[in-house]
Amino acid sequence: MHYKYVIKLMKVEKGKKKSAFSVVVTDNKHKINGFFIEHLGIYNLNGNTREGFIDLKRFGFWVNKGAFVSSKVKWIVSLIVKGE
Repeated sequence: MHYKYVIKLMKVEKGKKKSAFSVVVTDNKHKINGFFIEHLGIYNLNGNTREGFIDLKRFGFWVNKGAFVSSKVKWIVSLIVKGE
């Protein structure tokens, strides 16, 4: 199945021991990192601490529009919904 939009993670440089990822909507035809349609949230991995925020209303909008959601984003959304 061909998807027009993809919801995926995009790495944000934070340093050697800190990782942060933006959750973004991209157009499937643009393979270059850095181009995105909408920024939905952020997910931080700092050692043992994991925290994040995703605009679930906009996330649902894009899913209803037929966007493909990567497995990592699905995992992060499930953690945020559970409150972990």
